[in-house]
Amino acid sequence: MADPKLEPVATPQQHPLARKWHSFVQVDNTFVPQGDMDLSNMTPEGDLSDGLHTQGTARPETLSGEAKLVLSPLGGTGFVVSLQTEKASYNGLLVFEAGERAIIVGAVRLNEESDQNDGVWVITKP
Repeated sequence: MADPKLEPVATPQQHPLARKWHSFVQVDNTFVPQGDMDLSNMTPEGDLSDGLHTQGTARPETLSGEAKLVLSPLGGTGFVVSLQTEKASYNGLLVFEAGERAIIVGAVRLNEESDQNDGVWVITKP
């Protein structure tokens, strides 16, 4: 009988989007850096409760949300991402992935009342 101490232990797979991303928002016709979104604590199922959104010297905000694999109406699959902080909600779709490069594109909605609180949001892996 095998020694149970020598049995291999299965380690959970990391979610494909669980890493640090660079964040950008569209201002006029330009994408402006908006810090980093650290999704590296995402569970293998795509749930996030303790991510961080850092922007320069401002106090980091806690990110929560999810990234789920969905079936495309055109066939194939893709990730849909929904994230929230105290100040904003971010919803996007993984539109490009090749090796270590990836881009998620979507919309940002500020939680404050404003005439212009919707915008384009993009995050990229290096």
